Amino acid sequence: RLDSVYPACSKMLAYFSGLKTLTSEPGDKAVALLQLMEGLGMATTRANYCHVHEAFTRNGQAAQAEEWAGKLERKGFEPDVHTMARMVIMYNMVHDKEGQRRWYERARGSGARVSDAIQDSMLRGLLKSGNTEEVARQLARVPVKLRSQFVVERALELCASSRDLDSAEEIMQLELGSKPTTPMFRSLITLCCSMEERKRAEFWFESLNRAFKDPESFTSSHHDMATMYMKLKDPRRLSEMLNRMNQKGITPFEMHYNFLVSQAGKSGNDRLAEHYLREMLSIGLKANVVTYGSVVDACARAKQVEKAEMWIGRMQTAGIEPRIRDINSVIFACARSGNIQKANVWFQHMISKGMEPNIFTFTELLKAELKSTENPKAISGWVHRMLKAGIKPDLPVWSIVILAFAKHGNMEGAEEIMLNLIRGRKPKPDTQLFNIMIGGYEKLTKNWNWKTFKRDKSWARIARGKAIYWLDRMKEHGCEPNNQTFKSLAFGVAMDGDWETTEGMLDKVFGDRSGSQLDTGSHNLLLRAYARSGQTEKVEFQLERMKRMKCWDKLTATILIRFLGSDEARHLLSKFDIPLAISKLDGAEAEATKSKDLEFGVTNLLSPMHTTPAHQADS
Repeated sequence: RLDSVYPACSKMLAYFSGLKTLTSEPGDKAVALLQLMEGLGMATTRANYCHVHEAFTRNGQAAQAEEWAGKLERKGFEPDVHTMARMVIMYNMVHDKEGQRRWYERARGSGARVSDAIQDSMLRGLLKSGNTEEVARQLARVPVKLRSQFVVERALELCASSRDLDSAEEIMQLELGSKPTTPMFRSLITLCCSMEERKRAEFWFESLNRAFKDPESFTSSHHDMATMYMKLKDPRRLSEMLNRMNQKGITPFEMHYNFLVSQAGKSGNDRLAEHYLREMLSIGLKANVVTYGSVVDACARAKQVEKAEMWIGRMQTAGIEPRIRDINSVIFACARSGNIQKANVWFQHMISKGMEPNIFTFTELLKAELKSTENPKAISGWVHRMLKAGIKPDLPVWSIVILAFAKHGNMEGAEEIMLNLIRGRKPKPDTQLFNIMIGGYEKLTKNWNWKTFKRDKSWARIARGKAIYWLDRMKEHGCEPNNQTFKSLAFGVAMDGDWETTEGMLDKVFGDRSGSQLDTGSHNLLLRAYARSGQTEKVEFQLERMKRMKCWDKLTATILIRFLGSDEARHLLSKFDIPLAISKLDGAEAEATKSKDLEFGVTNLLSPMHTTPAHQADS
C-alpha cells in the first residue's frame, strides 16, 4: 500500500514547493510531509529534498533554505545548478547582496554551467542596487550565449536613468558581438542625446541605421537626435535630420520646425523662415502663433514690410490672432525702412484691437520717426504719448530723443534732457548717451558755411570745449570711455590732419597714447591724421602698431593712397607685411580717386547735419 501512496506524497511536495505566500508555512508543511514519508519507511529521493528546499527559497526563507541546502549535501546530493539558481534568486528577493554573490561564485567555481536563471537573478539584484559599473563588470564575465537580452536592456535603461554613459557604452560594446536589439540602441542614443554628446550619439545612431532597415523600429531615436540638435542650437544638422525623417516617412515634431523658423527669424533670413513654415504645413503639422510670429519677425528684420503684413494676414486666416509682439515686429520693419506713416497705421490698428502698446512699441515708433523726419518735436510727441500711457522711458528711448536733438543741431535741447537725467538718476546715463553728446558737439566743430566753404574757427573751439566738458562729465559719473568716444571726439581734428591734437584726444580718452585699447576704426583715424599732415615717421610708427595688433582693413590702404600716393602706399604696406590691405589695394585705389576730399571710414553715431551757421550759433 505504501507504493501506491508515494506518488501522491510526491505530488503534494511539488504542490507545496509551488506555493508562494512569503511565509514559512509551505516549507513547514513540506518538511512535515517529508518526515512522515521517511517515518513510514518510504525511500525519499533527491527530487523530494529539492521540493522542500524550493518551498523555502520561493518564499524568501533564507535560514531554512540554507539548512536544507546543507541537508542535501549530507545526504550525498550535491547542490546542482538549479539549486544554486534558486538560492541566488531568493537572496535577490530578500536584497541580500552578500548571499547572492556567495552562491553565484560557488556556482561558477563548481564547474557547473551558469544558467540564465542565476545570471538574471544576479544582475537583477545589481540593477536594483543601481551600481551601473558593477553591472557592466558582471556582464563582461558572462558568455555571450548565456547573456539575457532582457537583463542587458534593463541594464542600459538603468545607465540611461543614472546618466552613466561610459558604462552604457561598455555594455553595448559587449553586445555588438551578438545581435543588439532596438531597445538597446534606443536607450543608448537617448542617453547620448540627453547629455548632448553629439558625436557619440551620431556614432550609435548610424550603427542603428546599419543594423535595422525598418524606420518604424527606431522612430523615437530620430526624434531624440532632432531634439538634441535643437537643444544644441544647431539648425543645419537639425534641418538635415528632418530631411532624413521626411524621406523615411517619419513625421517630425512641431517644436523642431518651430525652432528652425525661429532661428531663421533671428538671423533675418525671411526666405528660409518661409520655406520651413511651408514645409511644416505640407507634411500635415499645424503651425501655431509662435511659428507665424517667427516668420513675421524674419520679414521685419529683412525690412520686408509687405511680406510681414502678408504673414499677419495669413495668421488671421488660419484662425490665429496676432500677439502684440507680432504687431511690434511689423512696426519694427517700418522703423528699419523709415516708413513712419505705415508704422503709425499699425499703431492705430493695435489700439483698435484693444492691445496695450509697450515700451518696445514706442521705441520702434521713435526709431521710425528719427529715420524718416529727424524732427525733435515729433519725437517728443511720442514720448509724451508714452508717458500718458503710463510707460516710463528707458535709456534706449532717451538715446533716440537726445540723438534727434543732436542731429538737428539743437544741442541746447539735448543738453537740457541730459542734465535732467543726471539730476534724476533714473535712468542713469550710460556711455552711449555721453558719446551722443560728445559727437553732437564735435559735429558742430565742422561748421561749414555752405556758400563760401570757409570754417568758423572760433565756433569750432567753443564746440570742442563743450565736447571735452561732456567727456569729463562721463568720467565723473563712472562711465568708461570707449572707441566710439575717441572717434566722436577726435573726428574733426583727425580729418584736418591735426595729429598732435588727435594724440591729445587719445590721451584724454584712455589715459595713455599706446593705442592698446583702440579698434581698427580708431587706428585708421590716427593714421589719417598722420598721413594728412605728412608725418612719414608717425605713419610708419602707426602701421607698425596696427600690424602688431592686427588692426587693418581696406580703409587702411585707401588712406595711404589718398594722401601718400599709390607707389608709396604699396611700399609701406609691403614693408610692414600687411597682406589683407595689399590684396584690397586695387579696389582702394579706385575708391580713393572718386573725390579729392572724401572723409573715409569713421563710424559715427551722427550723420552730417544740414544746419546753417546762424542756427548753430543760436544753439
